Amino acid sequence: MFDEATATKTVDQMTPEELHEFFGVQPEGILKVTAEEWKADWSAGVTANADRWKKRTEGTKKDIIGLSIAAEGKYADKTKKAIDSGARAKALKQTSTAEVLAAVVATPASTYADGATKRAPKFGKRIDIQYPLREYAKQQIDKMPQDTDAQREKKMLAARRTNLAIGQFLGGIIDVGACRTAIDAATK
Repeated sequence: MFDEATATKTVDQMTPEELHEFFGVQPEGILKVTAEEWKADWSAGVTANADRWKKRTEGTKKDIIGLSIAAEGKYADKTKKAIDSGARAKALKQTSTAEVLAAVVATPASTYADGATKRAPKFGKRIDIQYPLREYAKQQIDKMPQDTDAQREKKMLAARRTNLAIGQFLGGIIDVGACRTAIDAATK
C-alpha cells in the first residue's frame, strides 16, 4: 500500500521523487499555487470579506432558527449527542432570528476576521494535508479528454467526485490510499 511516513508529510516536505512515487505528481507542480500562497490568500480573503460577511448576515431574510432545526439530519453525525438528548432543539427554540441578528449587528466585522485569523494554523494544516491530493486530482482530471459535451460533462463530474473524496479523507472517513483510489475511479 502506501508508506505511512510519506503519507504524513506535507507537499513541501516531500522530495520530488516521493511526490512522483506517492502521488504520481511531477515536481514542477500542477496547481500553479503553493500551499503557502493558498494559506496567504485564505487569510487575506477572510480579512477583506469581513465587512461583506457582516452586511450579508445582517440583511438575511431567512428564518435562521427554522433552517437550523431543519438541517439536523445533515449534521447528525457531528451533533448526534445534542440531538439525541434534545438539547440542541431546546436551545434553538429558546432564541429567535431577531436575537441572532441583534448579536450580528452588535458584533464588529473585525471580530469575524480576527476569529478566522486565529484559526489560520488549523486551516493551514488542513491545506498542507490535502494539497498533494488536490495536485494529484488536478493532474488526473487534466488528462481526461474534453472534445465532446459528454466528455466535458464527465470531466466536470470527476472534479466534483474528487472533491468529495478529498472531503471524506479530511473528515477521517477514508484513508489516503482509499482517497487516491476514489480519485482514480472518478477520473477514468
